[in-house]
This record gives sequence, structure tokens and C-alpha cells, in this order.
Amino acid sequence: MRTNFGTGVLITGLLLGMTACSGTVAPDAGPPVGDTGTTRVDSGPAEPPPPLRESVDLLLVVDNSNSMTEEQASFGAELPELIRSLSLITDQLSVGIVTTDMGTGGFTVPTCARSDLGDDGVLRTTGQTAIAGCAATYPSFLEFDPAVGADAFAADLGCVAAAGTGGCGFEQQLDAMLKAISPAAPTDWTAPGYAPPTFFGDSAGHADGANAGLIEAGSVLAVVLLTDEEDCSASDPDLYNPSSATYGATDLNLRCFAHADAALHATSRYVDGLLQLRHRPERVVFVPIAGVPSDLTPLPGASIDWPRLIGPAGTRDPRMDERVDPANPSRLTPSCNTPRGLAFPPIRMLQVAQALEERGATVGIGSICAETGYAQPVYDAISRALCGPAGCTPSCAPSCADRACGDDGCGGSCGSCGAGDECVPAATSASCLNQYRGQIMGGRASASTSEGSCGVDFVARIADDGRVTFLDSAGGSLSNLPCGMSVGGRTLTLRLNDRSDYRVSPTGEITGTVTVRAEYVRGRTFEAGMDGMLTGDGTLFDGRMTGLPQTVDLTEIEVTVREVTFQAPWPR
Repeated sequence: MRTNFGTGVLITGLLLGMTACSGTVAPDAGPPVGDTGTTRVDSGPAEPPPPLRESVDLLLVVDNSNSMTEEQASFGAELPELIRSLSLITDQLSVGIVTTDMGTGGFTVPTCARSDLGDDGVLRTTGQTAIAGCAATYPSFLEFDPAVGADAFAADLGCVAAAGTGGCGFEQQLDAMLKAISPAAPTDWTAPGYAPPTFFGDSAGHADGANAGLIEAGSVLAVVLLTDEEDCSASDPDLYNPSSATYGATDLNLRCFAHADAALHATSRYVDGLLQLRHRPERVVFVPIAGVPSDLTPLPGASIDWPRLIGPAGTRDPRMDERVDPANPSRLTPSCNTPRGLAFPPIRMLQVAQALEERGATVGIGSICAETGYAQPVYDAISRALCGPAGCTPSCAPSCADRACGDDGCGGSCGSCGAGDECVPAATSASCLNQYRGQIMGGRASASTSEGSCGVDFVARIADDGRVTFLDSAGGSLSNLPCGMSVGGRTLTLRLNDRSDYRVSPTGEITGTVTVRAEYVRGRTFEAGMDGMLTGDGTLFDGRMTGLPQTVDLTEIEVTVREVTFQAPWPR
């Protein structure tokens, strides 16, 4: 049973390039046209297709090889934005996640722990418990519940999408996708003439088995690939064999490139395989977020410049040419080389995307090379699949620009503040500020020594971020304040040393170090810790210093500082 969406949140940035639509799905364009692959799709349905629904079944294919730590984290950080946005244009959303690890055809290969089937395109149920708040296990796919909210749903997705970096280095993005969402036999939601694809070991897809329930009739079926490598889905598993008689002369790292035509599945397998999962091609969404330089990705609403991406070698953008790296002959030349790491031209995935677009599917392109912006192409493509080429425009266009917290203008949230802070709205912004900000407290720091007693008055001011600055009673710096006591002809001074490490905790506790300096000929100092508590009315109490008494050697005279107390309240 699916749960309908309530009102969600849409980040303004995702509306760029979108224009209004009627709120209904695009006119029926008919079944997939033609046949460019090995799987047959009939020219027309024998029976009426299932009714259309403004719902989305989304598969995330996450590269879990050892170079994906930062990219998985960046994608997880954008999931709240994506879910809030989709909640405004869909009536329900289901999301499943698989990895790119599909094994190595039974051959033992470094970095590939399970040589037979790997993760096998089965939806992940394992949560990343190293992330605070993540559970150990989750359902095989997650369904959005408006009662739980977009942020909580996105957090759960992030726990599952953080797939780690222990996966096989032979990434099989396209086979993982196809096996995850292809049923072993025709269903009510597959196109007439559906021909089930087969996989290594003559195994079948999981959509009506281990992954049953993710895909339903009439929905938009969206696939997002998150990867920094090219696809290496092999039709000949011997490609992965380190001792292969056929491919063994080629470095393992270069085999997928050098023997692509002979050993990898044709890209038509994936074009036909996706299109036959829906009755109408525009209800298929395909978005690779891969090694495409950021400047080659289209702006929202703009068309994709295919010649620059996958035109003939020598005519496309040079960064997208596949060639052995002269500086490192065991790899290809990266298409992106950033502080976050390397990415490589995803030519096969882009060829699938172009062919899908030509046959009526909805396609987007994202860049794994960027630190942000992963959500935009996904939202853009799904929006066009639901509402037609112009995309969807929600009835409310909320904004979280310059708002770290508070309301987004449409009943949703821009986020919440951490413990000890509160949301403070302004005319066009909202900030998280310390709940004690602006308060001024203080008292008298008194030193009782072997030579007598003295003291100085002080105040402490709390800044917006919770930092505490100590000042004298006039608001100036606490520096060499005369304590009013002469020791051997010299005046004992007290100084509260401002090291910018005083802070107010969420419960109002202040911790830091106070330096009391006694000067005679040459300065001698001691330090002792001060713990205090700020109450709601701005007073400081329980401020007795610890670590006393201490003796300060003033060369001719020894002065023992027995205590320093902080008396409050101080008039504000």
C-alpha cells in the first residue's frame, strides 16, 4: 500500500528553468518506437495500458568502489533537497538502492570480495551505522510518509545510500540497474512483448522476486546512476579473469576500455531493457551523475549537447576522449581531476542516455565532479516526465535562500538549529543564534594572597555564536588591571586572558581558562580552570576557580594566591 504525499518543501534553485504546466501528465506518446537492440518491444499494446499515476518509483545505483567516499557524502547531503522538491510534484514516492558490485564472473580479483554475483542488483537493506542516527537495517525500499517528513525520509535514504567503499573495482552500473528492476517474467506493468533479460549464470532479474514492490504499474520509473567510473558490464565474464588467455595481456585496469566491443554487453541491451519496463517511453527517466565535467552538463530546461559529450573521437570535448593516460599508463586520462578525486568519461552510460532520449525517454545528465548540484538534474528529469517538456510548477514556490532555519514560506522547514541555538528570523533571512546572545554578566575577581587581598570588577559579553568575551567594568580589555595591593613595591595585577576559547554550552555552562598574573620585576603567571553557569537572567554563579592555592615566585618575595572567586550578579 502506497502513502500519498502531503505538502512538502521545494528548494528554489530546483525551479530554475521550469515553467508552468497544467499539473497533469504529458499526452500519451504511444509505446516505444522501433527496435535497436536484442530485446523485442511490440509496436503497440494489445490491451489498454494501466492508468497513469503521478507517482515515482526511483532506483539509485550507487558506486561503492574505493574512490566514492566524498561523492556518496555529497549525494546524501542533497537528498533532503531532492525529496522536498519531489514531494510537491508527486503523489507518492518509493526509493530503492543497489550498488555497482555485480561480482567478477566467479574469478578471484583484487578488491572484489564476492566473485560470483557480488551484491547482485538486490536492493540494499543495510544502514551505515557509522553515521549518527542510522539504523542497522531498513526495508528493501523506502516509501515517503508525509507524517514523517522529507528530512527524516531523506536521512533514512542517506543511511542506505552510504554504501561504503568496499565494492568491486569492476563497476557494472548498467547490469546492476537492469537486474534490479527487470522481472523474470512479464507483469501488468511491463510493455507487451516483454522479453526478460538474463544475467551471469543464466540468472534472472529481481523486480518480481527479491526486489518486488518497488515498481508498480502506471508510475514514472526513474533510474539515477552515481559513479565516477565507466560501466564494465561484461557479456564475456572471462574479461575479469586475471589469467585470461584472451585478455590476460591487457592490464586489468584497462580491459573494460581495450575490449569493450568484444567483451561488454551492447548498450542497446539497456536501452531496450529500460523501455520495455513501461508502456510509454516518456515514463522512463534515466539520469547518470558521472564523470562529465561540470561545464558540459546542461542548464535546467536546456538540451543536452551530445556531440560535445560523445561525438566522434577528436570532435567531442577533449576531456571526454577515452585514451590511456601517458602519465599513468595503467589507467585512462581522467575527465575530471579535482581535490575530491578523479573521474573518467562515462561514454557507455551517455550512449544509453542519448539512445533513450531519441526513443522518447526522459533523460538528465549530472556531474560527479562537482561538490554540489546532484539533485538538480534528477528533479528536472522527473519533473519533465510527470508534466511534459516544460516541467512542473508547484502551486507554492518556497525559498530557503539565506535561511538556515525556520519556515520556507509554504509550510515547510528550511532546517532546525542545534542545541543551545534558536532560530531568529529577519525580513529576508533566518539565522541560528545562541540563545544567550547579547547577555552581559559579571562579578568581581578577588585574589587572596599571603600578602593581603585585592580584586577587580569584570563583565562577560556573549556574542551571537555563543563565544564569551571578558571585559573590564567599563567594557574595555582586561589587561593588567591593578588589584590594589602592593607587593614589595610592585602592584599585583589580575588579568582574565581572552583566548577566544570561552563558549556557552547548550545548558548555559561556561568553561575556559582564566590567567591571573602577578608582576614584580619580571612577570610570573599561573593558570587555573574556571567553571561557571549562566542562568536565564544573565547571572554567573558557582565560579570558584580550581587548582588553588598556587605559589608565584616573585624572585625576592613569594606570593601565594589562595583563591579567585567570581561574584554575581553584576549590574548589566
